[in-house]
Amino acid sequence: METEVPENVTINKDKSRKKKACADQWKRNVRKCLRNSGQKYTNVNGNFIQARSLGPSCNPCKRKCDEKFTIQERTQIFKNIGQWKI
Repeated sequence: METEVPENVTINKDKSRKKKACADQWKRNVRKCLRNSGQKYTNVNGNFIQARSLGPSCNPCKRKCDEKFTIQERTQIFKNIGQWKI
């Protein structure tokens, strides 16, 4: 008595789970993305953290940053840095 198995039948041995992990929606990862992009967020303790803002230029800097970059260039650089992916 031989049992014959048809050749076109495939056996699915993949591990199955009820839900897939959505790491993009975890609170910790959402907080991390907001912090890295410079946006406002709430930290682990529940404290509200303000968004990053452009500070005053460094006047007595020996690299003379104030002369090399105008306010518009500094603002553009500040906005672009927040959009970088880490």
